[in-house]
Amino acid sequence: MLFWLALLAAHALVAQDSGRSPAPRNFVHHVQGQVLLNGVAIDDTAPDPRNPRFPELGKDSVLRTELGLAEVMLAPGVVLRMGESSGIRATGPAHISLEAGAIVVEAADTKRGHVTVHAGGRTVAVIRPGIYRIGESGTSDALLRWTERRSRSLSMASASSAWMLREDRRAWKSPDWLWNPYFGMFSYVPSKGQACNQWGHCYYAPDSVFRR
Repeated sequence: MLFWLALLAAHALVAQDSGRSPAPRNFVHHVQGQVLLNGVAIDDTAPDPRNPRFPELGKDSVLRTELGLAEVMLAPGVVLRMGESSGIRATGPAHISLEAGAIVVEAADTKRGHVTVHAGGRTVAVIRPGIYRIGESGTSDALLRWTERRSRSLSMASASSAWMLREDRRAWKSPDWLWNPYFGMFSYVPSKGQACNQWGHCYYAPDSVFRR
């Protein structure tokens, strides 16, 4: 019931603010606790829903967590999440180097671009949908649980945005990240169907949301 009420309440806000402006790439979407980008602490307060701004990872940018967690949006449909005491370096638009700790890469859809992660002398190519656990196993179980909770939240935001797009009869031909001001987050909206992960959390296209 609460989920349906949230969707109804979200419609007016999303209809006004979720235009088709280009979404950023390789940006820090959510942090909890102590997280630093190039040595500067990232503010973990919620973004302004009307004017959201997120730090982007340019080439050779270093993102590091201390007693904190971080979520990074990569190619549309691909999310990287960092556990505590972890570090990554952006070596290119679709290339990440894990320098410390552990990460989980959730790839719901890879149609808009593949991501490559270099870690411990090996290379992981994220070319198929799935959950990729990379790095120290000692921290990845807790990180995986946080990933599942964040995935559930993004799924709800995706359903809200897709429902709005369908109700307003907006064209959505190219899958991408879409800002939802009511939920205060970006989420992935495919162009057709659904993209679901192993937990059953899905991203929804306008043609599939709440289809019976």
